[in-house]
Amino acid sequence: ALTFCSYLNMNGCEEEGLYRIPGSGKEVKHWQRRFDSEHDINLFDETELYDINIIGSMFKAWLRDLPDEILPKSTQNMIAEKCMGATKTPQLLKDELSKLPPFNYYLLFAITCHLSLLHSFSDKNKMDYRNLCICFQPCLKIDGFCFQFLVQDWKNCWQGCWTEKEYLEEEYRVER
Repeated sequence: ALTFCSYLNMNGCEEEGLYRIPGSGKEVKHWQRRFDSEHDINLFDETELYDINIIGSMFKAWLRDLPDEILPKSTQNMIAEKCMGATKTPQLLKDELSKLPPFNYYLLFAITCHLSLLHSFSDKNKMDYRNLCICFQPCLKIDGFCFQFLVQDWKNCWQGCWTEKEYLEEEYRVER
């Protein structure tokens, strides 16, 4: 996901039609097979992969295939219920994001950074907030209440991953 986000941040933010125009199904499948077999491809080194819509389609497919929600639905519901009507990013949302496992925290951080960046170029790429909702809320499984802050007020959502130290300590114990 980070590879997709980095590439799309550099090469796709001003691209009109990104995420709304699908890449060639045949090409998407070809590149997905390569990713599956090689596990990581540096998109910046792949001269044959020049269609930004193929990369966008692969990224959305990857998100749809995630086995679990990045931000648990129960957490989203609790935030929406307790903070309904908030006009600025609720502290509860910031705290719950910080309590996520590091993988979830950094994945959601990178993805929503990308979406926020896309949103800032909406005059060029035509990915206004409504289009971002249509394209990403279903595959990210994030409700409208949390999504609005994660995209429209991204920089104020993040205060650090509070669980990173304990996960690293556990990983260190397992490796011994």
